[in-house]
Amino acid sequence: MEKKVNTVSQYIGGDLKLLLIGIDGGNWDVINSMIKKGKLPTLKKLMKKGKYGVLKSTIPPQTVPAWQSMFTGKNPGELGAVGFLVKRGNDFIFANSELWRGQFVWDKLSSKGYKVGVLNVPGSYPAYRINGVIITGMLTPSKKPHTYPAGLLENEDYQIDPETGTLLLGKEALFKELVEINKKRFVVFKKLVNKYKFDVVFMVFTITDRVQHFMWDDKKKIEKSYEIVDKEISYFVNKYKNIIIVSDHGFARLENPFFINDWLEKNGYLRRKLTMKFKMLELLPKSLAFYIMKFVPETMKKIDILASVDMEKTEAYSICSNSIFLNKKSVMNELLEDLNNLDFGKAYSSEKLFKVKNPDLPEIVMDPKKGSFCYHLSKKVFETKTKKSGEHTRDGIFIGYGKNVKKVNKIEDISSLVLNIMKRYY
Repeated sequence: MEKKVNTVSQYIGGDLKLLLIGIDGGNWDVINSMIKKGKLPTLKKLMKKGKYGVLKSTIPPQTVPAWQSMFTGKNPGELGAVGFLVKRGNDFIFANSELWRGQFVWDKLSSKGYKVGVLNVPGSYPAYRINGVIITGMLTPSKKPHTYPAGLLENEDYQIDPETGTLLLGKEALFKELVEINKKRFVVFKKLVNKYKFDVVFMVFTITDRVQHFMWDDKKKIEKSYEIVDKEISYFVNKYKNIIIVSDHGFARLENPFFINDWLEKNGYLRRKLTMKFKMLELLPKSLAFYIMKFVPETMKKIDILASVDMEKTEAYSICSNSIFLNKKSVMNELLEDLNNLDFGKAYSSEKLFKVKNPDLPEIVMDPKKGSFCYHLSKKVFETKTKKSGEHTRDGIFIGYGKNVKKVNKIEDISSLVLNIMKRYY
């Protein structure tokens, strides 16, 4: 007779080999506080029976390159990416799986014959052929994910993130839609795990990140998002022998946003040439300008940001948060000194930090301190400052269960941990 299991797993461990769950923006401050209140029973049980600690994220601690570093074992310098937009030659493109296809840990496991599931990992678009399933996540250029096999979710009510207009309706509407999206995602994840019985599955829950970004001051909503994830992962932990729970970064209240291009312009490093679109936006009320640009496709934003800079007269500019490209290399030392006299965190030469020469990297990368973040968008046009109440930190989470799971401290070490666990089954 089959053993009955309630919504909070009564036991941990099953016949399948490895489960890796990503809790986007998972934060120890929130988790520890909730456990003290008697909440999050699944995470509490895994921590009691396993190993846990801080997982240091990348510099900078951003969705890209953090997930890519986690699943390739490469640092951002080796990846050639420190954010959503990456430089390749003279072009800027969105981070995508084609840039690192064949280097991901699931590629290596698939080539050895393991059946793998890659479910909602940010930056995994486009999906491609593996021994298993890929459902793409954030940075997919559509509401519906791209899948391998093609048409996998044809009859499923599934979307990656909320409708762009939801934020206009307020935080209550946004939270409601996030919960609904997560519920539908959980249904799909359950179906796929039961159907394919993946040897190894990588699945990412993003509701925690979105809620902490926009609702940091609403403790109830933050805790609710963690409770939802805790309850849902309880379904999967009884199916796998080895379990890893990770986050791509941590979170904290945003107190000191730093607008890079505005500062560069004020200090003579950047010269603007405002397009008609930017001039029109500056005449609008700031809140309305923010909303308009919030819903403009990212490809258009990218072109506008570049078009608004007079490159011939500009020495340094930012096209992606927490990073600076140099048109004039000789200003490097002066610019680093100026930046490091500010109070946002620390600025580094990317070549020295990552110990790699890569012409596609921004010459300067920033490591914002807790409570700060370095935005490339202009506060005058985009009003980023007023909308996010929480931002990323480098202190993510690691929880591991299983006799083959070793505790690691750096995000780049997760890939080798997974491979070492699976070596026992080669």
